[in-house]
Amino acid sequence: MEQIILIIHSLITFLIFSALIRSFFKYRDSYLKPLTIRLAIIGVINLVLVLYNILWLFGYSEFTIIDFIYIYTAVIIAQLPFILSIFSKLSQNKSLNILLLLYFPGLFTFFISFNYLSISLIAISFFIFFIGLIISKDFIKSKKTFIYGLAYFIISLISLFLSLFRQDLFHASSTISLLVFLLFIHNLIENIYSYKIYDSVEKPRKNNYLITFSKYFAFIIFFTSICLMSTIVIHEFGHVVIAKFFDCEYKTIFFKEGSYPYTEVICSDSNFHKISLLVGGPLLPIIFAIILLLFAEGYFMKEFSILMIGFNFIASSKDLTNLSLSSNLIILFVLAGLFFLTMGVISLSNSRFEEVVKDSAEK
Repeated sequence: MEQIILIIHSLITFLIFSALIRSFFKYRDSYLKPLTIRLAIIGVINLVLVLYNILWLFGYSEFTIIDFIYIYTAVIIAQLPFILSIFSKLSQNKSLNILLLLYFPGLFTFFISFNYLSISLIAISFFIFFIGLIISKDFIKSKKTFIYGLAYFIISLISLFLSLFRQDLFHASSTISLLVFLLFIHNLIENIYSYKIYDSVEKPRKNNYLITFSKYFAFIIFFTSICLMSTIVIHEFGHVVIAKFFDCEYKTIFFKEGSYPYTEVICSDSNFHKISLLVGGPLLPIIFAIILLLFAEGYFMKEFSILMIGFNFIASSKDLTNLSLSSNLIILFVLAGLFFLTMGVISLSNSRFEEVVKDSAEK
């Protein structure tokens, strides 16, 4: 039965991926490009589920329902900002990203259980989706699209509720949830030409991003290096803050031959203390980056935040290993880190180019 569910799950996620990528190539030269770029990114995020399903299906990696819940949660959380961005484009409501702050209360469930953290974050994700859908209701031209979006929210919550009592049902119920999400995406794309997307400022662009990237390569290398060093410092400071909170002895080692910076902590054998110390490092840069992303103004603040999240995910692999997470989840964090780094570098090169164009126009 598990094999059948894996096949169906793989097929649905692949259809989501292919539909979103196809819409990008179909409409990329139209005024809908800002919308289709976001849809394409959601498609790439869903490709992660496709790849994991294939690995599990052919026995290249061991399937466990706990790993699936964590990976599914990560995919839902990763795609949500882009779904909100689409709702924001449709409704011309730029404050929708503030809804992401609802994640912060959910983080405190970590102190109850790591499993509760996953469940609470995915539940918050569905509620944020629902709020964004309701706010954008008057701007969604197709009634069927809205109904499928509403059905996706309701079925996803039912799936989540069932998992509290029978975790083994989550794989099958989430497959039904994904099927409804596919219908939502299909109807959204089908009616895409009925949407009006306006940018507040018409920006001059060049399509050759390779030339742009090459021209400002030195700037990008310098900027990412600063971001990497900042991430490491904040990451290690997160360990230090938790160590001081629990009155533990600590020593931060920034240079040791054959190793990268790390913090040595001598504390009690309490399992709670150990987990809190390990999580403190990865958590602080994420909180710092989200605050920058939502509230900081200035050049390249968004890019700095995205790069920091990417570097932090990769740098946290040792902490995650010490937390005894499975290789599936550690690989997922590394892939997420590479994804954020790629998005950050692309956004940085594009922003740098637009800044130069703007300065040239003013002169």
